[in-house]
Amino acid sequence: MKKLTQRKELIKRLRSDPLAVLELYNGPEDRDVNESLVRALEDESRVVRRAAVESLVALNDLYAASSIYWTLRKGSDHARLAAAEVLGRLPEPFSIPFLVDALQDPVAAVRIASVRALGAIHDPRAVDSLKRILDRLDGEVRNAALEVLK
Repeated sequence: MKKLTQRKELIKRLRSDPLAVLELYNGPEDRDVNESLVRALEDESRVVRRAAVESLVALNDLYAASSIYWTLRKGSDHARLAAAEVLGRLPEPFSIPFLVDALQDPVAAVRIASVRALGAIHDPRAVDSLKRILDRLDGEVRNAALEVLK
């Protein structure tokens, strides 16, 4: 029951002051805040999802990254989009294979966010991955990839 109450409090704080949730964070060992933020990527409210993205980026916690990878693969459409955005703002080379896989996502916005995230990582492997699949990408996604590769 305590975790549920904490999650509700976190969502309430995300709605009112997105970065105030950082006051609840006690470091990388604080799994409750990490998990709650990753779950907030699934929230129906765009405001909450946006605040969760900002908080996850601010925390820059490797533990949270593994949960974000899972969300990128298995989350709802809007959660996958938010996860790709977080990974692009946490330029972590470990993200490359997950983002490359997301280029096959059924939702174009997720594919575009994944392209932009790969470009933000500034790692030669990310660039090589984009170049290799450039001919397989659809219109808007291909344009995003071309922009990133300029």
